[in-house]
Amino acid sequence: MKKYLAAYGVLILLVYLGTGACGHRVPPEYPAKYVRPLFTRIPILIRGNTLIMFIKRPQAQGLKEIVVYSGPKLLIHLEISKLPYWLSVGMESLTGDIEILPVFQNGLYGAPSKVNFPQEVTIPGCEISKVTASSLGRLIEVRWESPQSQFYNIYRVDSSQYIPLNSSPIWRGFFIDVNVKMNQEYTYYIRPVTFYAGIPVEGDVCKKVKIRNMPPAPAPPGRVYTVKTGEQVKVVWTPSTSSDVTGYIIYRKCGKRVKKVGVAASTMNSYQTQHMSRCIYGVSSVNSFRRESRIRFEVKQ
Repeated sequence: MKKYLAAYGVLILLVYLGTGACGHRVPPEYPAKYVRPLFTRIPILIRGNTLIMFIKRPQAQGLKEIVVYSGPKLLIHLEISKLPYWLSVGMESLTGDIEILPVFQNGLYGAPSKVNFPQEVTIPGCEISKVTASSLGRLIEVRWESPQSQFYNIYRVDSSQYIPLNSSPIWRGFFIDVNVKMNQEYTYYIRPVTFYAGIPVEGDVCKKVKIRNMPPAPAPPGRVYTVKTGEQVKVVWTPSTSSDVTGYIIYRKCGKRVKKVGVAASTMNSYQTQHMSRCIYGVSSVNSFRRESRIRFEVKQ
């Protein structure tokens, strides 16, 4: 009987050491209240040969970290303080579907969140021939020429490199950016995009365009005419209809040559200068951003 009890005690000790020394079970068990995955609707983007996904910070108490696997391969473990996180993984390093598991302070694991993705994709090529950007003051318009069968995402250098400015892929060939500031320089770039099972697949950057956002030029003055008095000529104009005009520039045109002859404050509507025969006079408006309107020349009767 004593030998039997001794043998039984050794068996219990071996079982204890076998389960305790090896750490968590594989796969680990998770608490019953977390049987549902904490990560749902994980945004995925395939860019070239890279899989990119956005891991949000879940709303769960006692969460310590997360671990991400591809099949049996550990991709990364992240402390909860580092979330949210953009994870970029080379497609060639993936050995199976991706699973994201939360790890709690008590050492238990939450239910895995599975990320399915296509194993093989065709990367779209760029079919854009020309890109232009126009500053319209409170907004910037970016336009490009390409076949209507191709979709594109547009990005801005000072914004997210993973989230495009457009809410959905664009095929119509233009985008209007309203989140801009005056007198700031912006660089836009465009990537072609297609879809596999609802997952966006982007190609390389195909076009870039840089522009400084400036307000539109003011409207030119209204009617311009001259009154000659001896050897002097008085250039008269009606004010510009723009509200931000800070002054006017007066020009003399002799043949094809145009020369600046003076400036006037925004409160003035005339300027006197030396008269020169066979020449005409014109006036332009200038605003607070030093944008100049086109020149309005007098019309000789």
